[in-house]
Amino acid sequence: MRIGCKAAIAATLLSTFLAWQSGHTQTEALGYFPDRASLHRDLWQSYAYVTSGEVNPNVIDWTVQFASAYGREDLIVSIVERYISRPCVSEEPFDPEKIREAIKAHQVVVISETHHSADDRQRILDMARIFADEGFTYYAAETFQDEVFTAGIKTGINAGFYSSEPFYGRLLRELAHLEFKFVPFEARLSGQVEGDRRILREQVQAANIIDRVLKENPDARILVHVGWAHAFESPEDEYGMAWMARRLKEMSGIDPLTISQTFCRANGDEAVLIRGADEGGKDELSHTDLAIGIPSWSFLDGRPSWHRNLGFHPVPVPAALRDETLPVIVEAMPEGSDELAVPEDRLLIAPEETHVLMLPDGTYDLFSFTQAGQMRGPVRIEVTSLAE
Repeated sequence: MRIGCKAAIAATLLSTFLAWQSGHTQTEALGYFPDRASLHRDLWQSYAYVTSGEVNPNVIDWTVQFASAYGREDLIVSIVERYISRPCVSEEPFDPEKIREAIKAHQVVVISETHHSADDRQRILDMARIFADEGFTYYAAETFQDEVFTAGIKTGINAGFYSSEPFYGRLLRELAHLEFKFVPFEARLSGQVEGDRRILREQVQAANIIDRVLKENPDARILVHVGWAHAFESPEDEYGMAWMARRLKEMSGIDPLTISQTFCRANGDEAVLIRGADEGGKDELSHTDLAIGIPSWSFLDGRPSWHRNLGFHPVPVPAALRDETLPVIVEAMPEGSDELAVPEDRLLIAPEETHVLMLPDGTYDLFSFTQAGQMRGPVRIEVTSLAE
């Protein structure tokens, strides 16, 4: 009976997704979330696709990458690991302090993430105070909506698309606490454009960073957070394609320090630091100055094991927030959060599943939401180390 129920749920979600997808371009999908309902709509669309059994393994688009925003990396692990399959040669453990010396000599640092990996964002969070200590005061992010620049929006779900994911939310809160100035730079291309759309996107991204920061503050030190290949500073190829970091270098005259988190996969369960051959490294880096080799995911109670390394605690979803027949989105909001805050954790869980929330010490109000928008909660909980 449970198997039949799950199949019916998946069919309903997929039909909703296909109807939605037929009338929306990806540009429109990666949009602005003015409220929690609009964010939940896209979470449900992603969940419908990754649980449909019809995922194209050769395409890793937003519907796959967004699974981390609802705590379900376990649904996409077999898809995403093939996109970073090169084994790292280096066995040098990654330590955020090792980045300090490298950034001292650079005005701009460009670091990449895979949009499906919350652990990439955690590593940037681990380096945030180091950047602040070394005089970096601007944080430019691909995820940001232009409203971040024009309306002063910073850390809520309405700040950007991927930044609605809980670990990205933590990163933004820490950067705001460190008084970084936030800068959106994504190219907002709509309708028909002349030439190659991909090339134009990279040009506009670089131009936006220059126009919004360097024109008025030519000595500004900037941390630029991008996805995937936007951090590449290799020269233009035979098709005229050069990525954002290269174009920023050429247009500004500033040689950025580029760091990739998409280069190779570590052999163990810890990240490793990849140095180029000119620094004695054994890996053949050709697109960036440094790289961080990422470990494969392992799971406990349905959630990535590395959460526990941060001291987070497993918290079962209270029965009062669950539905006997329908999956629900559960959000853990720190006490006193406003309605647009990014939660400390978010989990999409089906009736028969036993996945847990992963939370640091604190007081939280828990809410759940069905796809139809029915809300349950709040259920207030206190999470402490003494409770285990």
